[in-house]
Amino acid sequence: MRTPLFARVLILATLLALFPELSNPGDRPSNSSIPTQVVRIVNGDTIEVCCIAGLPEKVRYIGVNTPETSHPTKGVEEYGRQSK
Repeated sequence: MRTPLFARVLILATLLALFPELSNPGDRPSNSSIPTQVVRIVNGDTIEVCCIAGLPEKVRYIGVNTPETSHPTKGVEEYGRQSK
């Protein structure tokens, strides 16, 4: 049985109140940045970057939704290539 959304939000808020370091992991200030390099553009809302550790990671832009270019069931949607 899944936990209701309200309960999950309440649990998360409680954890963040009790352990504020969870919202900013590591010992770097929240306004700092991590040097990265874009190694591949997946589609219009997802890129792959390589950071200090040298391991590639996918990054998806929050609040951006573009047509798919490599979805397993949808294939290439209209304007997908242009958004990429």
